[in-house]
Amino acid sequence: MNEKFANSPLVELVADVRWKTDFPKKQPIMPGEELNSLEIFFGNLTSELAIRGYVTSERMIPKGFPLMAGSPIVRFKKSPTSGTPEEKAKELSTLFQVGVGVFTINAIQPYNCWDDFVEIIRLGLDALLNSNPVSPQNGFNVTLRYIDAFGESFTEGMGLRQFIHEKFGIEVALPHAFEDEYTFGRSEIPGIRIRSPLEFGIHTVNFSEGKVESQPVYLMENIVKLNKEIEADTDKLIVELSLARNVIHKRFFALSKPLHSAMKLV
Repeated sequence: MNEKFANSPLVELVADVRWKTDFPKKQPIMPGEELNSLEIFFGNLTSELAIRGYVTSERMIPKGFPLMAGSPIVRFKKSPTSGTPEEKAKELSTLFQVGVGVFTINAIQPYNCWDDFVEIIRLGLDALLNSNPVSPQNGFNVTLRYIDAFGESFTEGMGLRQFIHEKFGIEVALPHAFEDEYTFGRSEIPGIRIRSPLEFGIHTVNFSEGKVESQPVYLMENIVKLNKEIEADTDKLIVELSLARNVIHKRFFALSKPLHSAMKLV
């Protein structure tokens, strides 16, 4: 399952790794001694990622401010100073984010293939596990998310309901009450969610209206959340993320067949 598209609609790919901590989930974590262990962890991770080339760290919530569990706090990027524009763009196409009980590995365009992204996942997970994350209990929960954006070249002026019907084979029927004498134009559905149970988790597909670089698009999110905790081992975490990727890739490839020409299947 290594099919690729030269004109891929992918805008972001996120591998999300979470673990339980002793901190409250829905209440702010106030500054104090209990945050010291978190700051040590963040410092360790900053050093580990810098060794691996991600030398730029951006603090999204300043030190001394309350923190929320599950939200990114520090972001890590590369900082290319030489090379062609294409080479620099590739260097900047991956980043990491960390917070209380959460670590994400993110990729944007230019995205090449899953095998390349797995190496970024491996790099990030090795750095995470070497940094002694605070209070991991029972292992890690993982989620994989693909976000695609379909602009005018794909939608051809269609409304969302017509687009997902003609291009993905998903039909949403509205009651006749929405086609009575009071209706002026075509009734639309601004979003739809499909959930499909898997033996090892849940596959969710979301369609919605959105914007990318101020241009209207239809967004498609493919999300696989695994339902078991995975031990703190890079290889085992990658096996589970690859399993999630295979589900998303196979189903997206089958669903999007009418778009293969526009996406330039190679």
